[in-house]
Amino acid sequence: MIALSVWWWLISAFLSSSQPDDRYGPLLTGVLADLSPQDSMLVWVYLTDKKGSGETRCISPRAARRLSKGSPRPAPEDRPVSGSYIKALRLQGLDVRGNSRWLNAVSGWIRVDRLPGVSRMPFVKQVELVSRFRQRDRLFDDGITLPVFPPRLSKPRTNSFDTTFYGLTYPAVRQLRIPEVHRSGYFGENVVVALMDAGFNNLGHEVFDSLRIMATWDFVNGDTSVADDPGQLGSGSHGTYVLSLLAGYKPGTFVGPAFRSTYILTKTENTESETSLEEDNWIAAMEWADSLGADVISTSLGYREMSVPPGTRTYDWTWMSGDSTVITRAANIAVSRGIVVVIAAGNEGFDPDHNSLLAPADGDSVIAVGSVDADGERSFFSSVGPTTRGAIKPNVMARGSSVTVAVPGGRTAYGDRSGTSLACPLISGICAVMLSAHPTLRPHEIRSALQRTAAQASAPDVLSGYGLVNAVAAINYYGTVVFETPLSIRPNTPNPFSQLTTIVYELGEPGRVHVELFNALGQRVRTLADEVQPTGRHTILWDGRNRNGLRCASGVYFVRVRTEKRSEVRRVLLLKD
Repeated sequence: MIALSVWWWLISAFLSSSQPDDRYGPLLTGVLADLSPQDSMLVWVYLTDKKGSGETRCISPRAARRLSKGSPRPAPEDRPVSGSYIKALRLQGLDVRGNSRWLNAVSGWIRVDRLPGVSRMPFVKQVELVSRFRQRDRLFDDGITLPVFPPRLSKPRTNSFDTTFYGLTYPAVRQLRIPEVHRSGYFGENVVVALMDAGFNNLGHEVFDSLRIMATWDFVNGDTSVADDPGQLGSGSHGTYVLSLLAGYKPGTFVGPAFRSTYILTKTENTESETSLEEDNWIAAMEWADSLGADVISTSLGYREMSVPPGTRTYDWTWMSGDSTVITRAANIAVSRGIVVVIAAGNEGFDPDHNSLLAPADGDSVIAVGSVDADGERSFFSSVGPTTRGAIKPNVMARGSSVTVAVPGGRTAYGDRSGTSLACPLISGICAVMLSAHPTLRPHEIRSALQRTAAQASAPDVLSGYGLVNAVAAINYYGTVVFETPLSIRPNTPNPFSQLTTIVYELGEPGRVHVELFNALGQRVRTLADEVQPTGRHTILWDGRNRNGLRCASGVYFVRVRTEKRSEVRRVLLLKD
């Protein structure tokens, strides 16, 4: 029945006139007057339904498990675009390039004189241009490039998590309190992070030696290589900077926040063609990451100006509403599907008259990240909000001024760069370690924790949003898992006691623990624990008896909790009945 209906409309559309109709989007309508009937354009064809697509879900089991944290029922976005509709569109002259199951749309090239035949098909909702954006979030080169880094820093002590361990990244990660999170045993493990960038041209750098890569795909050139291959489009220096700051791991030299996460790397931008990105490639990368089970998507690319003929309608600050541009809508859909989406706010600086945000950082559901300097003050270049609907943007801040990153030029090449592009991966890493500690958290819960515990939580503004992130406070917002000190003994209760008391202590890092009781003469009365224990809070009951099971005399006793690095003592008072 569907096939007969499609064929009838194909014949009808072929006989119809070529005048524009009300199914043309505003951007498409704006360019038609300047084009001849034989000109071709890249368009979106939005469809009314998914009839004939079946109930097959285009996602992996891992993605299905992530989705089950929200709604366990399959969503329409899980199902593919109707194959019969795509076939019919091809017959009508659409040179299909791709499709979006999220938007239920097909992208492809079509001649102007064939547009009416497509737009009037019964299953077509709208035909609109596929936008080509000019990239507006270029990094600032601080002029410091170190092709071969100076002599190696001293070898770090195991699990020291101090300046010696982090080396070049210590100023940026310490500002966000990431070392305390690492000390408690969270490094982004069991989390999949997807990066969308202009490629990654130095994966042979030493900081990537232990990088865990799940999959790679180049959406510009159509292959699995995301490097700078001869004869192909795009340059991956930007991606190298961003990935190193998020996932780099060279103890004693350079350590990022989520070095044990697993990564999906995608190349979405052609840096050699007016630094442009075609939005169907960007959305295809988002959907691919979703299908593989990505938990976090980090993209340090921002766009606003469209590359379209002069004098036609284009995106500008008025489109930064939270859900107007197609890539912003796609980013919001990703969040609705359980993915934490982190976006660089942009490097457009302050404008007293309106926002300077770049899409999709304006998204209602995404986490837009601005930049601060070494003192925690907003960087002069960091884009500001609010959205045109008054929403606070950026959401949070991280270090983006003069940050050391891995650069092209060899296995040990490092340099200083600036931009919100570098603040973004630091926050993405914090989101990954939050999911390691609390795997059931949903995106809005992570965004809420980051905002409610940030430096300006009580007074957010349009310059810095909720302010500089506090990773310890954010990760503890839904339950304490990170402790301020490596070892702490709480007061026992009750104290004094006669029959039974509870001894409570907290470990900031895993390891062997000895819990012992001594009398006032310093003689050991009893060993309560001697074992390897994980990070967290532990409790032990003491019934007032010694190692032989005999009741101890009334008096003052001392409980000592000792690890390989630290030892603490607290007094206990026993009063026998």
